[in-house]
Amino acid sequence: MLQIIRSYLVKIESVVAATSLLLLLVLSMVQVLARNFFDIGFPDLDVVMRYLILFVGFMGAVLAVERNTHIKIDIATAFLDSDFCEKLIRPLFFLSALVCTMFCWYSIQYWLGEWEFAPVNEKWSVPLALMIPIGFGLLAFHFLLLGVLGVDSRYKENFE
Repeated sequence: MLQIIRSYLVKIESVVAATSLLLLLVLSMVQVLARNFFDIGFPDLDVVMRYLILFVGFMGAVLAVERNTHIKIDIATAFLDSDFCEKLIRPLFFLSALVCTMFCWYSIQYWLGEWEFAPVNEKWSVPLALMIPIGFGLLAFHFLLLGVLGVDSRYKENFE
């Protein structure tokens, strides 16, 4: 059941990442063309593009965690036995899930403050900032899945 949820989640995240990147590219081209050829600009597009960068970044991070190609600080593996390192992988995934859960919690607190104190003319952009807690929540969930289910066999070689 968790494997099915995992596969559907990865498909959705891939679509969101690709769509966000495509939209980011299109909007930036529209902004460049509008400024250079028509001497106009759309100030709200810059705000939307800033949030689209968050969408692309978080979805890319989530997909990297799922494929086990994320950045790892593993200096200890040079000094530890490979059998011990293999036993340490799942607890480290759970620790990473805990850290991402804490980031999610504090980013929710940040977002609530943004929502409360945003000027009226900027209220429309605050829902876009929900990507921060959602992104950390998805990262926590994927680390938790890796801790429970282990790494997908297609990506096992990324551990070596």
